[in-house]
Amino acid sequence: MTSNTKTRDLLSLGLSVGAAAVSAYVLWRTTRDAPAEPESERSLRDEKKRRQSMRCREIETLVMERGEAGTKDYRVHVLAKANEDNTTIAEISLWHDVPLVAPGDGKLFNFICEIPKCTRKKFEVATTEGATPIKQD
Repeated sequence: MTSNTKTRDLLSLGLSVGAAAVSAYVLWRTTRDAPAEPESERSLRDEKKRRQSMRCREIETLVMERGEAGTKDYRVHVLAKANEDNTTIAEISLWHDVPLVAPGDGKLFNFICEIPKCTRKKFEVATTEGATPIKQD
């Protein structure tokens, strides 16, 4: 072995040991008992949970198709009740407005599937169009 190879090996070993030490320190810091949080942080956390639960609400929807299926003009839009008293309907974005967590116990998640079952047709969320409908790809 040349001295150049030994130097590279020692440097590599030193970097590996350093990275392992940093990882161990970070793990130790994150698993220690955290100090009790102040009242202001607790209220912020509670407010965040309340807003998150509002986003996990059940949405009644209506699917509206535009254009001819199988063409590039085909779009699928989703309409939903816009307010609590169910007097108005608004188009919702499948990209922005569908909550990640489904209503209930928080163990189910929503997702948008762009490829229909048992078909080769592919759809995609049109992120460049208003209200981001699903379009034929």
